[in-house]
Amino acid sequence: MSKIQKIILSILSLAFIVLVSQIAKAERTSDKETIIFDQGFEYKIESDGETIGEILNNGGIEIQENDIVFPSLDYKLEGDRYPVKIIIDRAIPVLLIFYDKAEKIFTQKEKVVEVLEAEGINLKDNDLINYNLNTEIFPNIEIKIWQKPKPKPKSIPRPIKFVKTGEIQTGLATWYSYIPGNFCASTTYRKGTKLLVTNLKNGKKVIVTVNDYGPFNGPIIDLERNAFLKLSPLFKGVIRVRVEKIKVL
Repeated sequence: MSKIQKIILSILSLAFIVLVSQIAKAERTSDKETIIFDQGFEYKIESDGETIGEILNNGGIEIQENDIVFPSLDYKLEGDRYPVKIIIDRAIPVLLIFYDKAEKIFTQKEKVVEVLEAEGINLKDNDLINYNLNTEIFPNIEIKIWQKPKPKPKSIPRPIKFVKTGEIQTGLATWYSYIPGNFCASTTYRKGTKLLVTNLKNGKKVIVTVNDYGPFNGPIIDLERNAFLKLSPLFKGVIRVRVEKIKVL
């Protein structure tokens, strides 16, 4: 055998060894193949481990709280049981905002009420929620719970302090509709004058400001509709009153 033939034979032998090594390595790799069925998607990974949890962790597959894995994460593989088939049923991500405290959770529950029960949340009488309790859960739903704001206390109007000037009129009062409020029309007093008007039949009183001129032919004062209502129903039309000029302090 010539020297050249020996070289060629050596090269072929080396190539055969490399090829066999690569085939063996490929076979070993395929022996560690894992098939993942993840929420309807199927894919393969090459990962090793003694348990299902280790295989997923080494393969970079993240498992969230409440994800269902079959076989279970702590299931130990017996011998070389490859390829391994793993089924993952993913929990649904939910953002739960409870009294301004936000928390992302993962759940297998189907309805809002079931999520609240699982989280130990009991709604109180003054709690509000942005979803109906029977609403079905969907990915990334934001369930917000907050307290109904307390009603603001009604402000009690302070009584108007005034002094009487001594100018008094007694007569009839009518009503008209002009600028809504405690206003009146008078032919005796100038615009801007404050008057205390008393219904002589029931004693009800109202303080009005003169902002118009009138009435004519009989009544001594014409009360704006809102002011008249504080003394008498509108259907009365005309009432007997006492009018006193006052000075507000």
